[in-house]
Amino acid sequence: MFRDGRTASAFSVLVLGLLASWAALAAAQPERNPLGNGLPADPSRFRPGEVDASAVTHVETFAAYPVAWLGEEFAGFKLTKMFRADANGQDAVYLIYGECVPRPGAQEPSCVPPLEIVTNAPGTVPGPEDQRLVNAGELASVRGAAARALSGSPFIWTETVTITIHANAPLVEEVLANLRSANHEELRFDQVSPGDSLREFAR
Repeated sequence: MFRDGRTASAFSVLVLGLLASWAALAAAQPERNPLGNGLPADPSRFRPGEVDASAVTHVETFAAYPVAWLGEEFAGFKLTKMFRADANGQDAVYLIYGECVPRPGAQEPSCVPPLEIVTNAPGTVPGPEDQRLVNAGELASVRGAAARALSGSPFIWTETVTITIHANAPLVEEVLANLRSANHEELRFDQVSPGDSLREFAR
């Protein structure tokens, strides 16, 4: 994953600030997911799911702006869904990994999936030092890009898009290390692989 031990060590140091802020916020309130109804993410309800071939095709050929992903499968969870939310000032691509089995008797949506990677379109998220940001953790750096926790979820600001991660704490550092470009062939920019800089993502 890393070219040498020094690179791995440097990466670990870079993410400490972000992870500490994320963990502090997560301790104050359960991890939440915009697809659910605010219930905590319960690992006992997680399932691997099945790869949605159409989701893979759609993300790899998405042409509006660069998208980050973790491949067709990550940490045992399959890419089960891809959709674009484009309304009311929001424009983002959501990638859902794995599935969640609802609690008996619960009404949908009642279950937080194991992992979401959200790529926000350029210009739709305030900058990392913007005073309008609420519930913001300390500013940090991840793979060369500005990063901080907002309301308990890590945000990474590249020079093009802003990437959001929704996952339980044990998975976050692994996700940060493995983010990569999904649609570089479609948009004809240099491929971003795990461990590469995210600051100039798709520039």
